[in-house]
Amino acid sequence: LRGWKTKFHVPHLQVGELLGILRKHHPELPKSAKTLMGTPRLKVVTRSVNPGIYYHFGIEKRLLSTLTSLGILILDDPVGIFIGIDGVPLTKSSGSTFWVIVGYLPFVKDSEPFFIGVYHGKSKPQFSNIFLQELIEEAQHLYTTGFSYRGNCYKLKIEAFVCDAPARAMI
Repeated sequence: LRGWKTKFHVPHLQVGELLGILRKHHPELPKSAKTLMGTPRLKVVTRSVNPGIYYHFGIEKRLLSTLTSLGILILDDPVGIFIGIDGVPLTKSSGSTFWVIVGYLPFVKDSEPFFIGVYHGKSKPQFSNIFLQELIEEAQHLYTTGFSYRGNCYKLKIEAFVCDAPARAMI
């Protein structure tokens, strides 16, 4: 059922209705489309960053996920990271734009970037210090206190900010 829903882009509402009918004969099936799809029940907490909103995925959370998925066993201390910031227009007509903060590991060959934070608004963030606030606070904490990975404590060091000219001017 999960594959069918994904392949044919069936909305949750219709899948829920189908599950209600099928459960009469197959009580082992989940009651809702959210349960079927394994949709997390976490509430996304955004904050206002004029003129839009910002969501912070987190450096540590995403870094640990990346290190684990890559199967990295040993790290140098401090762990170096590059931070990339870029603006991405969604459409020309709406003026709607995303500004993303990504991290990537320069010591890993062909490292894929991972999301740290994302902003959405009708134009770029009005004040870069407010846009970057959670990034800076978390980076300072990880530099002074460190993070735990595979039973060891490591500090985080931002080695470079990688930005195009508009992003560099903003930050």
